[in-house]
Amino acid sequence: GWCSWYYFYSKVTADDIRANLDTIVDLQNELPLSLVQIDDGFEKNIGDWLEFNEKFPDGLKPLADEIKAEGLTPGIWLAPYIVHPKAGEDRHCQLECVVDQTLNKGFPMQGSPYSLAGRRRI
Repeated sequence: GWCSWYYFYSKVTADDIRANLDTIVDLQNELPLSLVQIDDGFEKNIGDWLEFNEKFPDGLKPLADEIKAEGLTPGIWLAPYIVHPKAGEDRHCQLECVVDQTLNKGFPMQGSPYSLAGRRRI
């Protein structure tokens, strides 16, 4: 498969995905890939998996539909146990965040100490 991370990192845009999808389709005989994975860079903040930033103004569904229309499998990157401190600021978050200084040691996201707890507030 193809993954946006290794060239674009979190700077990827929807247009980058489309341009690379076109190339993958053009080279399908020489480069038989079946998966196109959109990695980090689409979300508003890590933890806001359904809120997209300005580089993905239409979200991921149109891209997923375009990838599927080419006979390929769309994929996305998630880190479900890592949450940026600003995630969820624009909505009422029903998942609790816990602070644990050991969870993200060495993680390159400015040392965020937040992680999702496995329960909901009642």
